[in-house]
Amino acid sequence: GQGAEGADGDAAVDVEGLAGDVGAGVAGEENEGAVEVAGGALRLGDLLLDLGSIDRIAVVGGGKAAAGMATALEQALGPQLLRDKRVAGWVNVPADCVRSTDVITLHPGRAAGMNEPSEAGVAGVGHMLRLVASLGPRDLCVCVISGGASALLPAPIEGLSLEDKVAITREMSARGATIEQMNLVRR
Repeated sequence: GQGAEGADGDAAVDVEGLAGDVGAGVAGEENEGAVEVAGGALRLGDLLLDLGSIDRIAVVGGGKAAAGMATALEQALGPQLLRDKRVAGWVNVPADCVRSTDVITLHPGRAAGMNEPSEAGVAGVGHMLRLVASLGPRDLCVCVISGGASALLPAPIEGLSLEDKVAITREMSARGATIEQMNLVRR
């Protein structure tokens, strides 16, 4: 991923590229060090961010490997930066992926082994949206996304209930839909 300067002076980030860099880098031991702090900078994959220009860091997201990503970010920042940058976060993960963290809440967004949206997932998305809405122009939002996120991050559009999404998901699964087909509908 690459950073660029936006028209209003805010930093714009190639989110798709960054997601690939950080997702691949944080999830596996073979890529240890893809998230690190050195010389007053935070490195996320290929992206280097000046910590001096960041007031606060928020972490949001979801997926099976998102717990590991959030934990790796906390470890890289360390206790002092977690305090100084007022790091906070909310990440929806399967119930069997919840673990103890310092400042990022790992929220059980669905039962283990259930690949469908839930009320717990909707509640978690609400927390994330409120956190992101509170950010200012000098704040950084890191989004950790991995496999399973489409079921863990439900936000039904107006006119479609969570029950409708669950029914559609179950029907598609029963009819042999691929995960790619299900993800197209879940958008």
